[in-house]
Amino acid sequence: LMDTLPTELKITDTGTAVLTHSNALTTNMPSVPTPKTHKAEEETKPPAPPPVESNPFAEEEEGEEEDNNPFGRETEEDVVPWSLQDEKELRWDPLFLESGAADLLSKLNAGDARKALMATGVPTKSLRAIWDLSDIDKDGALDAEEFTIAMHLCEVVQEGGEVPAELEEEKVPMSKRK
Repeated sequence: LMDTLPTELKITDTGTAVLTHSNALTTNMPSVPTPKTHKAEEETKPPAPPPVESNPFAEEEEGEEEDNNPFGRETEEDVVPWSLQDEKELRWDPLFLESGAADLLSKLNAGDARKALMATGVPTKSLRAIWDLSDIDKDGALDAEEFTIAMHLCEVVQEGGEVPAELEEEKVPMSKRK
């Protein structure tokens, strides 16, 4: 008689299979484990790698304290300001614009920069060294900061000084320091 009744198989939340007959008779069947896909996936994933140690020389996140470096972190007092900033604004920015730059954020091409530097009367040999020092990004043009360096070095030579082998830290604009 049971074989002729329509049946429906239901799985309960506890994983028990229940066979239901249309005449409301039920037969409990032994539990059949039902795999849950997310559990099976978790079990087959490789274990997470151990946490990577941070770079001991990396910049610290804001708010973190530096306990590991016995010399502490760099402070505003340690930063050497750009010594040519006032000179740039007062003396060299106007000449930079007069020499052909569209504005203070643009660059002076090599031809226009050459004319301005040649007008100083500094020998070509010195101008070559000055260009090498002042064209910090080596793009063949001078921005307003690089132009300021070049003009400052031209004045050093005009006053009887030598072109330095390299720029002192305070002569390098903050935006171009490494």
